[in-house]
Amino acid sequence: MFFGRRFALRFARHQRPLLIDRRGWYSCPMAPRNATERAEKLRELLAYHAHRYYTLDAPELSDSAYDALQRELRALEERYPELIRADAVTQRVVGEALPALKKVRHTVPQWSFNDAFDPEELRAFDERVRKASGAAQTYDVELKIDGLKVVFTYEKGRLVRAATRGDGVIGEDVTHNARTIASVPERLARPVDLVAEGFDGWSLDDQHGDSLRVLRITFTSSTARR
Repeated sequence: MFFGRRFALRFARHQRPLLIDRRGWYSCPMAPRNATERAEKLRELLAYHAHRYYTLDAPELSDSAYDALQRELRALEERYPELIRADAVTQRVVGEALPALKKVRHTVPQWSFNDAFDPEELRAFDERVRKASGAAQTYDVELKIDGLKVVFTYEKGRLVRAATRGDGVIGEDVTHNARTIASVPERLARPVDLVAEGFDGWSLDDQHGDSLRVLRITFTSSTARR
């Protein structure tokens, strides 16, 4: 239901209407005490649904509904910085290492990107980049890749570990599985230390696409460590 430039959303697990403008900002006036209670409730909801999505692979909310909850919490945190908590999903990539796999710490944190949902937010991003760099920038644009990412670590040119992203700091060790993939090199041409990211590329019709053994890895970026 539209209210001029704003509309209200309701979700199954919390019936409070949320007012959102076209930029995605929540502008409902709220007393500090109510804001504290609402932020705590939002953290609980986001943690619950993040666990359902990232760990159990059984989401109950659509991506847009989850993003709306996250944006409401971010708006409260911007208005009341004292509400920011380091363990909130707005401050980190969400997900847990599966207990069946060994947990490993990434040498290079694997953070996710912030979202931009319309041209106005893209222009705001460009303004921040210009301000930080002091110059106009040229951008390369590509389709968003969503799915399983594997981080490969090489030491002196040898593959020592492959791990899923996990929560961005701690992932799951899948080195044994990765060594079965022909396109993943065991040794590099030069004895360098390297952290590389890869993603699998299968079609929706691929019935074996859920197995690491059949991943067709494409390296997308890397970080050399001197």
